[in-house]
Amino acid sequence: MIVMNCQTNEMSMQISCKKLISFINAEIILIISSSNNSLELWDCSKNLFISKYNFHDDTIEECTFKNSIIKVTLKEKSMISYFILDKDFQFNSIRIFNENINNYNHHILLDGYSEFYYSFNCSDTSLIIYDKDNNNSKKIINNINFISVPISVIYLSQSNSIAWLTSKSLMIFHPLYKENIFKPFQILSSQNLIQYDLVHDHYSAVEFENQTNFLTCINKTKKIIDIYEWHYDKEQQNHIYRQLTHVQLDISIDQCVFRANWFDGITMYCSDSNYIYKYNATMLTYRILSESFAPCQTVGQILNIHSDEFLTIKDNDNSLKIFTLNNNNVLDLKLSIDSITDYYFTKTSSHILFVDEKKFLSIYCLNSLKLLWTSKLFEYKNLQIHSFQSSFIVICLQTKEIFQIDINSLNLKNLVQLPIDCHLSTITSNNCLYIISNDPTTLIEFNLNNQNMTILQPIQLKSTNIIQLYSVSDYLIFHTDDNHIYLCWKEKKSITQLEQASRFISKDNRFVLVCTDNKTLILYDLKEKLRGTIRLDDNTGQCEAICLSNYNKEYEQYLFIICHDRFLRMYNVSNGKQIAKLFIHKDLLSFIGILNNRLLLKVDNHLCIIKIIDKKSLLNRLSNRKCTLFEQSMWMTCHHDHCVWSNTVTS
Repeated sequence: MIVMNCQTNEMSMQISCKKLISFINAEIILIISSSNNSLELWDCSKNLFISKYNFHDDTIEECTFKNSIIKVTLKEKSMISYFILDKDFQFNSIRIFNENINNYNHHILLDGYSEFYYSFNCSDTSLIIYDKDNNNSKKIINNINFISVPISVIYLSQSNSIAWLTSKSLMIFHPLYKENIFKPFQILSSQNLIQYDLVHDHYSAVEFENQTNFLTCINKTKKIIDIYEWHYDKEQQNHIYRQLTHVQLDISIDQCVFRANWFDGITMYCSDSNYIYKYNATMLTYRILSESFAPCQTVGQILNIHSDEFLTIKDNDNSLKIFTLNNNNVLDLKLSIDSITDYYFTKTSSHILFVDEKKFLSIYCLNSLKLLWTSKLFEYKNLQIHSFQSSFIVICLQTKEIFQIDINSLNLKNLVQLPIDCHLSTITSNNCLYIISNDPTTLIEFNLNNQNMTILQPIQLKSTNIIQLYSVSDYLIFHTDDNHIYLCWKEKKSITQLEQASRFISKDNRFVLVCTDNKTLILYDLKEKLRGTIRLDDNTGQCEAICLSNYNKEYEQYLFIICHDRFLRMYNVSNGKQIAKLFIHKDLLSFIGILNNRLLLKVDNHLCIIKIIDKKSLLNRLSNRKCTLFEQSMWMTCHHDHCVWSNTVTS
């Protein structure tokens, strides 16, 4: 056995032993020796031997430590010895018992002076109560009947009680010595009959000590957890109980514990053998909703959103579907096309250009859903395509030509021949097409309004390999292979180096950088010349997806972030403050977007739709729409609001 100090991460003790029985206090441990015939006490913090009790030729079959009493069952002599520890931690025998009570096979020490005897083939049990002043004197209470034979019998340490679990019922035996009450009582679930697999009282509830008791009941097959509160009511002279929670999880339940206090209510922790899941009072109290906000919709592999109006879903076989989201939060299929490798919407979202596997082009009207135009001119050519007003700009990399496809006339027009090989290209808000050469040192500006071409000053960056070219307003943004970000503004003919970033998103005049430390996000407003910083917590993990909502004078703009810890975080862009955080229990995939003022997430391969309500519109909502949980200063009250006390029925 090895003992480790968790604070220093150092080993404080190493010893051969048969079994660790218990910690007597923070430093002293009780063990069975490796020879299995003696008990030993050690100070594990100092690796110091304290005392020993030797049974010589007999071997220890079982040993327990409860309420300062050590109970030892010896194998050869079939005797049970009881010890207490004095102030010097020496073993003192208080009684020896070798009597077989009614041929019971099992017994549980409830406290220092009472022991419960039972067998799995019998519903009758017995209780032995020892005299505290005379250890040789005892009282035996027989014929304590539980009606049915048990599947399992569990000791409830917090109340010194017994949970008697059968195939159809749960009974509690809570002996009351002063009142001379020794009758089991039954606990019934509010959800009809539920067969529990596991019952325990592994919880922390310091504020409720000596006032009430809690009980966790688990059905592993149905993945159900019920938590009960129970105690003896002196006025009614009866045990009473109430069911605080009834929750069905979507994980396989291996272990479950919880803590309870007045302020936070019940917080439950469950394990599926691999991970630990936390459920707070909101999740337990309001888990079952009266109606669903939106039906789950299975989604494919690659999702994208265009102009907050169209959702595109592309599968592995290159089949593409285009959806809109109606006011009933249902996706309407607009168009479905096969063998599509790429696609582009016009700025007005009225038309869409498809590129198939052979690089054939086709244009559809999104209003009539009719095919308007096709072309095989660029068969097997490498293309770069951009949307420009009500037309498309096509750059053919092999021929170095720039074409324009006008939607109104449906004509393909050759605009200009490039003097360089095109590496990257983009269009800015002032209708200028910018092209970077393969070097990449040359930057060309082609004005789409007057079709003038200008070769700008050479690009001089610390990194020579530009992997992405973006445009925000009339600015250019270079993203290099070493994750450096550069901002270029033609008016000042300058290039400014920004932060190193692994992710970049933009909307209108604003863009967001996710720095390479995955903890810092930088927000830029190029119109107002503003810069802001958001710092994530250290335990969030890697930032996996980000999204900006729309911005106008009526509504705030929000930044949504998904991190590795499966939290969806919502920030106010104007001040960088976090205003909401939502834990997604299932697999939260790295997709997030805004569609028709709804937030779309990909959760467990299904599409999750969340409505965004701006805080300004909340002023018009009625006060009675407020969640009752947040009207309570003590969340434990919310568990109580959902249940009533029930009188128990004794056997």
